[in-house]
Parts: sequence; C-alpha cells; structure tokens
Amino acid sequence: MSSKAPIWIKSFATAHRLRTITDKGDGTTIIAGRKGHIYEYGNRLAVMFLPSGWAPKKWGNARRACEAAGMSVLQDGDSEGSIAFDPSDPNQAKLAKAVAGCKTIRRVSEAQKEQLRAARALSHVGRPLLGSSDHVEESPLVI
Repeated sequence: MSSKAPIWIKSFATAHRLRTITDKGDGTTIIAGRKGHIYEYGNRLAVMFLPSGWAPKKWGNARRACEAAGMSVLQDGDSEGSIAFDPSDPNQAKLAKAVAGCKTIRRVSEAQKEQLRAARALSHVGRPLLGSSDHVEESPLVI
C-alpha cells in the first residue's frame, strides 16, 4: 500500500462527512458502512458490498446500477462483490456511499447544541445524574 492511500480515503471521508477506521494489524484505512465498506484501490476508491446474509438480488441490483453509472466491477461473487469508482464524480460517490450503507456525520449548529443542552438539563430535574455524589435509597421490594 502506498503512503498516499490514507490521504485519498481521508480526503474523501472529510468531503462527504464520513468516519474512517484504521485496522491496527496492517494500518489499512477504510470507511465502514452497514452493507460494506469503501477502501483505497490504486488511484481510485472501491466499494465492497458485503450483505449480512445471502442476498444475490441485492448485489445484482447494486452491480447493475453501478455499471450504469460508469463504475467498473472488480470482483463479482454470487451475493457480494467490489466495484471501483472515481471519487471526483459526484454521482459515483453518492452511489458508492449508498451501496456500502455509509452514514454521514451529523452537523449540529450552535442553536441545536444549546437546545440539546437545555433538554438534557430538564431531563434530570428531580433526580440525580449518573455518577453524581447524591445517593438515592432504594425502596424495599414488595411482592
């Protein structure tokens, strides 16, 4: 793997608000999704489709949609496979994220943060927060 690999995948992740994870064993950086993951493949990126069960129709539909968008199939299994795509093409990038099932990182404005803080403070009214020094006696169990 080249030294540029993490830069490609990390810049794609930053541009599309995705989280990356790095394997401690070999140092490979990927973008994990619910149905697969996105990884570095040469000077392009690739998406690996790995459904949780036997799903040949889902893989066939995903493969045909990706081929129609100009992506190239690298591995074609019965129920799984991988497809290379150009990260600078917005249509291919959107489709790759959908195939892998990647979830974007939520952007929270300052107003939303303040609203969440206020709701959190109200949710603990009349009862101690977890980990606080206030001790609440348990009532005896009545059967």
